[in-house]
Amino acid sequence: MRRLIPLLFLHTLTARAAWVNPNIIRDITLPVVWIQTVDRQEPVAESVSAPKGCLGMGITGANKVGCRVVITQLQDTLYDSGPYLKDSTGATVKVTGNSSALFYNKPYKLKLEKKADLLFRGDKRYKDKDWRLAKDATSLNTMLGLWVSQRVGMPWTPACQPCNVILNDDYKGCYLILESVDRNKDCRIDVDKQQGYIVERDPYWWNDHPHFETPFFADTVLYRWTWKHPDEDEYTTSQEEYIQSRLTQLEQRLDSGAYEDLMDLRSWAAYLLAHDILAIYDAGGANMFVAKRDESDTTRLFIPCLWDFDTAMGVDQGVFSITHHRRTASYYPRLLASRNAAFRAAYKQLWREVRPNIYNDLMTWLTALVETPEMQALNLSRTQYTRRWYYYLRTVEYDASVIIYYMRQHLASLDTLIEGIDDGAAGIGGTAADQAPPTLSASREYSLAGRPATRRDRLVVSQGKVVMR
Repeated sequence: MRRLIPLLFLHTLTARAAWVNPNIIRDITLPVVWIQTVDRQEPVAESVSAPKGCLGMGITGANKVGCRVVITQLQDTLYDSGPYLKDSTGATVKVTGNSSALFYNKPYKLKLEKKADLLFRGDKRYKDKDWRLAKDATSLNTMLGLWVSQRVGMPWTPACQPCNVILNDDYKGCYLILESVDRNKDCRIDVDKQQGYIVERDPYWWNDHPHFETPFFADTVLYRWTWKHPDEDEYTTSQEEYIQSRLTQLEQRLDSGAYEDLMDLRSWAAYLLAHDILAIYDAGGANMFVAKRDESDTTRLFIPCLWDFDTAMGVDQGVFSITHHRRTASYYPRLLASRNAAFRAAYKQLWREVRPNIYNDLMTWLTALVETPEMQALNLSRTQYTRRWYYYLRTVEYDASVIIYYMRQHLASLDTLIEGIDDGAAGIGGTAADQAPPTLSASREYSLAGRPATRRDRLVVSQGKVVMR
């Protein structure tokens, strides 16, 4: 029996919240997402605990509220959905997420009545109805994760934009406008509309979601598969039987090694490598998606994207991510132990392609990022977030310093770990010890790229911290 608990009871910090004048937020140069609901109705939900043996806490009863969405930047209006009119104008907003929805400010899902590109890229192919307002601008973890996603070549990397969100004149905090995980052959996950599939290995399957199981998870209630495409209220019995049979076939072949004609090795390797680079701690959560482009025998199961980076840099430096070895979380321990070394070879080959420049490129990206006007505006937004919720947020510069010092040792040590994996190709490759990040002297100042600082560097690393000259 599931037990419902009011969210306000769980998180009494809400009672300490302070009102922030929306005009202050408007004057910050980040885009502002203004949401005005019909009759000022609030999107709400209740928390719900998992049944015995299942994982986590989630939400239930999230109401979908009609609304108008306006996006401004300073005095300019970038987008206006118009008032809510079903199938015509406006949008709906609802609380989304699982454990992330249990806190004082919530993540939201926006569904537009008419397609639009809320990131304003000037190309109609980016238009879509489904968008997320994720609370992920409170750290650099998600932006880091999406950068790594592109580096390892995931089939699709969601695009995002830091912003501020005001709902019914109430400042909710700094967010990311983020593309949702869904089918869109032009700009998101490219699967066939009628014969394509996107499913999620989901520990929250118990929370009123249509689901199916496969043998790998049959002896536990921790996971089931839920639907992203077709939608959970649109799939047919034959579609469920098809994708269930393909996943079951893959599971049955992992140990024997006859898996290569069923899975796209590159995307599966990229997913694991990204988790290892990012040192993800959470392998038990949701957000592992598996897709198939159509029902033909020539298309293979692939992992389309990465999602959820809250626990990045959550394991010790130089240690594989939890995904790498926790059996109940995924297929990866069995792939790595299979008598067929094809997956291990693909994983190592991808690392060898990525590793020569990843550290320097990461530092270059961070250096450019923290000095942008956008990130300085995000710093101001974080200050207002702290004022609104009495929850202290660090600066972007501090976040960058944490990434720099973590990744310097982690990437060098990770190289040794990966090269130690037997891929059945002795003599190929070798370690990149000569490319390992340098050890920095505590008595000197360095640029964010790890080079000795010059007079031109405005932000420098000194005594393990990023400081502004």
